[in-house]
Amino acid sequence: MSHWWKYPLVDVLPFSLQVYYRLLEIYNQAFWPLQIAALVAACLILVRLSRRDTGPLVVTPLCLAVAFVWIAWAFFIQSYATLNWAAPFFAGAFVLQAVIFATMALPRYRLHLAQPRSRRAVAGFAVFALALVIYPLLPLAADRPWLQAEYVGFGPDPTAIAALGILAASQGRLRWFAMVIPVLWCLISGGIQATLGSHFAWLAVAGATVAIVAALTPAKAVASRAESEATLRR
Repeated sequence: MSHWWKYPLVDVLPFSLQVYYRLLEIYNQAFWPLQIAALVAACLILVRLSRRDTGPLVVTPLCLAVAFVWIAWAFFIQSYATLNWAAPFFAGAFVLQAVIFATMALPRYRLHLAQPRSRRAVAGFAVFALALVIYPLLPLAADRPWLQAEYVGFGPDPTAIAALGILAASQGRLRWFAMVIPVLWCLISGGIQATLGSHFAWLAVAGATVAIVAALTPAKAVASRAESEATLRR
């Protein structure tokens, strides 16, 4: 074992893709029907993101804080730790992320939505919608049991992507700092699933990439066609 680094990563991981999917199924069965509450909360957040105002976000970061704490305990500690020795470290990172989101509910560090019609807001909305809608449908696309689905607020991948979508569509003091852990998790999870042979491993990395690009985009409202024509007539 002195040359363990010469082994392919797939030989180092102590579980297969099928075992991981089975873990998701057991996890969902153990806590059903809490997924419904998570989906309802996520839908309400999506509605908030779609509103045409730049008001502060208070409830949203608190909901994210609860989701990250829940995943740290219920998924990483209670479930994933049986497969991966690094699960407690992932749990600690998610707890830290929860503290960051809880801090963002304070007046000094609150998030504010970007201009509703800006490219940043649209891209952030799209990233959140990807996590909310696409991830629960992945088992159907792969001919797997629907109980193996992942949900925003319940599974680490869609929750991290959804958080990045919110942060990309917002502005605030801690916004970039708050993106670090979700981005790292998307890279780690995408790498693990790619090594295990998942056809959807690219989703987490793609979501993180779009969120980063969106966050770098200036939050300027895109003029409508009618407004553009009116400007040209002047």
